[in-house]
Amino acid sequence: MCGNDAPERLITSLVAQLDEAPWMALIEYWKPNGSLSYLCGGSLINERYVVTAAHCVTSLPQGWAVHRIRLGEWDLSTSEDCDHSRCNDAPIDVAVDKVTVHEDYKSPSRNHRNDIALIRLVQQMHYTETVAPICLPQNGSHRTQRYRTMHSVGWIEEDFGSIGGKKLQVEQDLLDIQNCSSIYLQAGIALTNTQLCVAQQKDKRIDNAGPPPDEQNPLPSPPHCGVRTNTRLIGGQLTQLDDYPWTALIEYEKPDGSTGFHCGGTLINQGHILTAAHCVSSLPAGWKV
Repeated sequence: MCGNDAPERLITSLVAQLDEAPWMALIEYWKPNGSLSYLCGGSLINERYVVTAAHCVTSLPQGWAVHRIRLGEWDLSTSEDCDHSRCNDAPIDVAVDKVTVHEDYKSPSRNHRNDIALIRLVQQMHYTETVAPICLPQNGSHRTQRYRTMHSVGWIEEDFGSIGGKKLQVEQDLLDIQNCSSIYLQAGIALTNTQLCVAQQKDKRIDNAGPPPDEQNPLPSPPHCGVRTNTRLIGGQLTQLDDYPWTALIEYEKPDGSTGFHCGGTLINQGHILTAAHCVSSLPAGWKV
């Protein structure tokens, strides 16, 4: 969630892949001195709308204004987003047509009840590998499923409240709202059954205005909707230099002469590595281990 007093480090988050979470949006703000900053995030839900937190578009500092929405971003520190094998198309900046805040949201609000808003874009978005909507649940069943794994996706909060760096993902657990409510009541904060409660350690925070997707698509999955299947480790942490010395990487030679690591394995003796069969069979045309 943006607006916390002190930035915190993401210890067990991992960098998202270039085309992962393509629904993530950044909200850009005008400041009185003429500069621009990203301070909140949101999620693209269709060709024209981004959902975000109401506190991201209301009660802004004096002279601030919502300016544009950026889609298709991955690394805010670079002009071109590339990993070891490919590059993304440039991110898209689109102006804001209208902001609609939930009619029952009251700012400021300690319990963040009805803390939701819709941002209408001035034009429809064309879906690509890096710009696509998140799936919305058809009902409220997700709120009653305890310990379901969720993932918050966004960018880390840096100095002076701005956000930057690469798109990150951190794993969270969905908790029972009744148990969660009893804990918050001790601090004088009343939750309702329209809210989600997720477990998140204090040393793991990303901008959290976008809703956390669950591990499975809540709706039938068209090509440009929902969490994509991937082979990343989510919620891990850095190892020591000498941890897991049996871990191996499989390097592939590609038809264009380049190489890349795309699978792993385990050293089992002085002459053999154990890996998955799909890592060495049915490879793309021209690829060789």
